[in-house]
Amino acid sequence: PFLISAQDRTCHYDEVVAEMRKSDPNVDQRLMDIRNNAKKWAREAATQKRGQRATIFIPTVVHVMHNGEPVGTAPNISDDWIMSQIAVLNEDYQATNADLSDVPSYFQPVIGDMDVQFVMAVLDPNGNATNGIDRVDMGGSNWNDNQKPGTIWNPEDYLNIWVADHGGNPLGYATTPGGNPKTD
Repeated sequence: PFLISAQDRTCHYDEVVAEMRKSDPNVDQRLMDIRNNAKKWAREAATQKRGQRATIFIPTVVHVMHNGEPVGTAPNISDDWIMSQIAVLNEDYQATNADLSDVPSYFQPVIGDMDVQFVMAVLDPNGNATNGIDRVDMGGSNWNDNQKPGTIWNPEDYLNIWVADHGGNPLGYATTPGGNPKTD
């Protein structure tokens, strides 16, 4: 399940938003507010030259959901694999990735360094030292979003990323901004 070809990758954004609308009549307004704030930030950032903006550092925690597999055995992936993917994420946000030329032509004019850097958390929510990797043994159960509230670190302070065997073929997914903070 961890080696999925590009043609098998799919986006389920529309389905997720449709599901959110069923239980939250205000979701469309929150999504619009988020988009408007992002556009405002992008316009302000575009008026400043590189080096004049402060880089935003985002403390990141990776929750590795497993069922007792040894570290380095999927889904209990190695620390090195996690760190390599954080490095790729930073390259993408800094527009330094080797495959930049593969960006679709309609996005080419807006490629740029976002002045954002993802860094592994060095303190957990209790103030204890951490490497930013939270390994969670699910005790033989299958992954589902109901497990997030028990593992999430405050999304106001951390970017939470979960690594799990989702079953099926999605490479991954992100929750929609403005959704339930317990599944952020």
